[in-house]
Amino acid sequence: MSINVTLKNDYSFLFSGMMTNNSTGGSSLSNLLADYASIKNGSYGKLMKAYYSRNNGSTTSSAASSSTSKSNSKDDDKTIAEIKTSSSSLYSSTKALLDTGEKSVFKQEDITTKDENGVESTVKGYNTDKIYKAVKSFVDDYNNMLEEGSNSYNSKILNSLKSMISTTKANERLLSKVGITINSDDTISINEEEFKKADMTTVKSIFNSTGSYGYSINTRAAFINSYAVNDAKAGSGLYSSSANYLSSYNTGKIYSSFV
Repeated sequence: MSINVTLKNDYSFLFSGMMTNNSTGGSSLSNLLADYASIKNGSYGKLMKAYYSRNNGSTTSSAASSSTSKSNSKDDDKTIAEIKTSSSSLYSSTKALLDTGEKSVFKQEDITTKDENGVESTVKGYNTDKIYKAVKSFVDDYNNMLEEGSNSYNSKILNSLKSMISTTKANERLLSKVGITINSDDTISINEEEFKKADMTTVKSIFNSTGSYGYSINTRAAFINSYAVNDAKAGSGLYSSSANYLSSYNTGKIYSSFV
């Protein structure tokens, strides 16, 4: 008894059972093979890459607000590392402003001043230079968090960024009283001269109490860091043990990775 095996280079026969006519008279098989050809020759991948490049090239605000177009997918190792670092820095800078007691930057100190006659006087007051330095660190870390976080494909991270932006906008009037303004791309800026002239009691109310603006941003930074850590632990596998796609992957990013 002998068995003859014929190898076929044309794989279209695999789809022969799928030959059906659609309502417009076209062939579903033809459509399928056309789609397959587009993927095989790279046309579809290039289209998807161009689409995401165009969207990712927009401002931080638009990137953060487009979380609905990026499902909870796995980021690459470099992106995860940068998000972990920036979220950790933002958490630390907000915590420094939230600290109370001896560690607090708002702890009043002996402030010595001189009048126009050179007479010195010492009173208890806020060290505006120390407070400004702490708030400036927060501003820098906040902006860096927006920049790094907007590169993520993780919807939880992007939603947390949106929440940060919304919280900042909700406090815009209060922040403006201490020299902090919101830019068109949703980053923030601080004017040193205006800040040091501001009422430090107001600054303290913004950053140094439970439920304050600073507390809210601190919480969001902790969440983002946790999401990035979990994303890193998830690994880079594409399939589950049952041979299904992992739910954390976004189709668009999978196609883009082929190019």
